Amino acid sequence: MAEAPVYDPVSTDENEEKPPSYFNIISQIKHAKSEAKSPAELGLQTIKILAGSFIFSIILVISSIIPIAMLIIGILSQEKCSIQPKIPLWLIVSGSCGIVSALLKFLGSMITCIKSRKESEYSEPKILSCFNGLLSFFLFIWFILGNYWVYSIYDKVQYDSLINPENYCDKLCYLFSFWIITASWILLGLVCFCSCAIVCVVVGISAKALST
Repeated sequence: MAEAPVYDPVSTDENEEKPPSYFNIISQIKHAKSEAKSPAELGLQTIKILAGSFIFSIILVISSIIPIAMLIIGILSQEKCSIQPKIPLWLIVSGSCGIVSALLKFLGSMITCIKSRKESEYSEPKILSCFNGLLSFFLFIWFILGNYWVYSIYDKVQYDSLINPENYCDKLCYLFSFWIITASWILLGLVCFCSCAIVCVVVGISAKALST
């Protein structure tokens, strides 16, 4: 009589380690938590995961609305700012480069997301990263120049071309440029403050954990 076949028992251990899902932010953070050796390392890994996520890329694309507005206002305001003709040019260049930068970052995140299906660790192509770095450096220099062009005429600019044509600048063009620059500095200050606060909290937690 033939013996009944013997089958290997199916593992039902719920604690069995499963490969992390690299398309789920929560699972990535949980995986980072299991491998992190300290709260500081966990904090850095969490920031890295969020910054490289697809959701963050969508936010970057949405934020391209501002560069689009800069580009449109700059084009419409050409030859409408006699006191400082470079302000419309600043808007056009900043808007164009901002759109390109957002698209490149979105493209890099998409490539990373697709490649990570086959490779557990995959970073953005070096050529794309290098180009993004150069573009960011140019935008920083261009931003500083915009600060000078906009703030230097703050006390002299006129919005009525009939009163003083030499000091005239389109109201929308100037005020939009002024508040874009001012808001950028305010946002930078908030980011620095929040970053310092996070670092202090992480360092405090790590010191407390080590002392115990």
